[in-house]
Amino acid sequence: MVLNTVGFIPDGNRRYAKKSSVSLMEAYSKGFENAENVLDWCEETGVKNVILWGFSTENFYRSEEEKELLFSLFPEYLKRMHDSEKLVQRKARVHFAGVPDFLEHENIRGWVKKIEAKTSGFDSGKNIYICLGYGGRKELFDVFRRNSFGSEEEVLKRLWVPVEPDLIIRTGGYQRLSGFMLWQSAYSELYFTKKLWPEFGKNDFEKAVEFYNSSKRNFGV
Repeated sequence: MVLNTVGFIPDGNRRYAKKSSVSLMEAYSKGFENAENVLDWCEETGVKNVILWGFSTENFYRSEEEKELLFSLFPEYLKRMHDSEKLVQRKARVHFAGVPDFLEHENIRGWVKKIEAKTSGFDSGKNIYICLGYGGRKELFDVFRRNSFGSEEEVLKRLWVPVEPDLIIRTGGYQRLSGFMLWQSAYSELYFTKKLWPEFGKNDFEKAVEFYNSSKRNFGV
């Protein structure tokens, strides 16, 4: 089976910090670095669309200290992404999905616009979706509040992330989607691993791909 679209729920940064006796900043920094690794592995595998969940709508309820840390790290990561040669080499369009509270944050807004503008002309058919301040319920509420539809296809086109994952990978051991891609995941294959996100390696990704390749997808037929 062709693996075109993969979504990631990168869970376990805080538990990694505790397990490895490192600071939360070190754990999150390693997690950001791993996001770049994942993009490389997906490209090597021929994946066309990658969806990375960086911050959920529920994460807004975390401690002020942790949110301040994340809001300081995201601009650094986005700047590195913007300045990296890989951004051009990949020829993938980068899209950001989420609520205005996150995407319009003063430290983040500028880099979001710069990255989207820099990649807007790429026509390779490859896309990277970065979900910041994203929640599946919030996405559905927003799209149905703003529009009326005549078909399911029209709904998909209006969603913040208008692609359906073939495979969703969640790290950290929990076996739930937590609101990720609620509409789009109807027939996604789900792969759960106990590996925490900062320690999720290429071998773990390859196991997830093997799982997908061994699955039989009949879409209810």
